[in-house]
Amino acid sequence: MQKHVSFLLLILVVLGAIAFFIHDQEDLKRASSSKSGALLLEDKLLSNTTPIPLSIELINARGVLLMTNLSDISSDEGKITSAHLNTLIQPESKRLELLEYPIIKERVAALVRSLLQTKIIEPKSARAEHQVNLSLLDPTTTQDPFSTPQDIMTQDSGIGTLLTLRFAEPNKTISLVIGKQAERIKGQYVRFANSQQMYLVDQQFSLPTNKFAWLEQQLLDLSLNDILKIRREGPNQWQIDVNAGDTSLVNLQQGEALKYSNVLAEYANTLNTLQFESLLPYTKAVWDNFELVLILQVTTQLGQTHGVRIATAKNDTDNQDSKSQSSARYYARFNAEGEYAHLNNWIYQISANQAQALLKIRSDFIAPSQ
Repeated sequence: MQKHVSFLLLILVVLGAIAFFIHDQEDLKRASSSKSGALLLEDKLLSNTTPIPLSIELINARGVLLMTNLSDISSDEGKITSAHLNTLIQPESKRLELLEYPIIKERVAALVRSLLQTKIIEPKSARAEHQVNLSLLDPTTTQDPFSTPQDIMTQDSGIGTLLTLRFAEPNKTISLVIGKQAERIKGQYVRFANSQQMYLVDQQFSLPTNKFAWLEQQLLDLSLNDILKIRREGPNQWQIDVNAGDTSLVNLQQGEALKYSNVLAEYANTLNTLQFESLLPYTKAVWDNFELVLILQVTTQLGQTHGVRIATAKNDTDNQDSKSQSSARYYARFNAEGEYAHLNNWIYQISANQAQALLKIRSDFIAPSQ
């Protein structure tokens, strides 16, 4: 008798599961018939013209990736019309205010364009427990007390990227959680932050991996024709003059010759293409922890002067020898003018190769005597 009861209970459980599955599939079919092929934002933005967001914000498990104002973006396929586009950066120290920094505007434009063109391939589950499988957990509300910082960095953490758009017309805010990419077709899983319904869409969004990824990496974006002179200050001083793109070393003595014809132009090019690996907000207390190794003054044809200081961490300087120079950490600080004034707020870590190329003394430009 007990075996029959157990068997009947098992049958009821199986039938219940099948009924739930069929009901779930019917709901999905009804949703699919009404949503598949539609623009993802179509119901959210009821407008005859292509709406352009006023601002965009990206947050993932690591924190804020992007906070930017898009007032200078046009409706022509997300084309940005401004010369520069800034984002707000939250420094590691929460006591410091958010600071602005130029970002790569083409990447922001491409993201906006993708969002406005995104179509739904098919609705997926609306069950909250499935969000983790598609990496669609909201990073601002997900708190797992058993997760380590290393855990939440992995793609398997289940935490997505929260994208928030603020529009003027209509006056509203849209928040979208972006999850993992589809495996067999081009697409990505998303859901609106205020809904459990998940969708597979036809775009694969290019997103920054960290808060520095979309920042303008190049520092002094100058050409050789923009420069009037470059001067090294201090005991090993020298000066490079530039005239219509031609370079010369000031006070070149009789019998001296340059090591090779474009050695000076190469130096200027290294300075003009200097990029950073990471950055932190400038404070005097932080800068005092570095050992100054180089001071440059760059004067432009427009009469602006940009000061460049290169330093190393003091412990790197103390332990440095000829074999370990490539492993030393180098940092740059600017005292710049005009459009480069934003550089003055930061300390930049630069590559050892670029730093050592800038540390040249006068004799490094001169050919050995015969």
